[in-house]
Amino acid sequence: MNTRCLDERFRTVWSALAKQRPLVYHLTNSVAMNFQAQIAVAMGASPLMSLCPSEVEDLAKTADAVLINIGTPTPDSETVFAMAIRAAGSVNRPVLLDPVGYGATHFRTQLVDRLLQEGHVALVKGNAAEISLLSGQEASVRGVDAGYAPDPGKAVFDVARSWNCIAIATGPIDWVSDGERIWSVQGGHPYLASFSGSGCALGTIVAAIVAASRLPLEGALTALLAYRIAAETAALESRGPGTFPSALIDALHCLTQQGFPPVGERVREIIL
Repeated sequence: MNTRCLDERFRTVWSALAKQRPLVYHLTNSVAMNFQAQIAVAMGASPLMSLCPSEVEDLAKTADAVLINIGTPTPDSETVFAMAIRAAGSVNRPVLLDPVGYGATHFRTQLVDRLLQEGHVALVKGNAAEISLLSGQEASVRGVDAGYAPDPGKAVFDVARSWNCIAIATGPIDWVSDGERIWSVQGGHPYLASFSGSGCALGTIVAAIVAASRLPLEGALTALLAYRIAAETAALESRGPGTFPSALIDALHCLTQQGFPPVGERVREIIL
């Protein structure tokens, strides 16, 4: 990606949302499901939610992208998630895996490892600690919250290279890699870490933009930028963590209507 053309490139990728109105099939957690649906609609995507085994394959093949979030797993989750990954892979639809709480329990860790072994996951998005643990670093999580993450930049590079995917690690700085390059994304507002479902909503944005643009790396970077830019606007309109999520939905909708602004110094390529 030519850094001199970044602003125009991000605007082009973002504008694909309005042109395509992508259908994103969510196999997601019960805590954030409604908020993810509202985010998708606000930015011009079409959300669909179902964990019913009888329709998983049909929905995965119909959708423009599949998002798998393991936030509230059940004993049947592996079967259902694996069915979705295989079905999406059979028709070349991108799959985003959000390994919520990876490393917190043996069950979650094994679940994510086995899902990645299906071989059709295009993007892995987690907090910095989850991605660091997935890369083999000595990181830590507490429940589903991020803990210690020593080197998330190297972690995304290693995960992307190991699993042939785009890897995203979120935190005060977001990190993205395609296994060859590393990018950092800055900006946003501390309120992004102040409410439940924030990271899940970001997964929806990434999946929607990748589905519309068919550009996993550029779509991921555009999504991260959009979320941080919208957060900056929402913080000005909200009174605190309670009103911020609603303001964030409004800001994403306005961003869709008004177009993508210049990104400034928010995004940088990191030289290894």
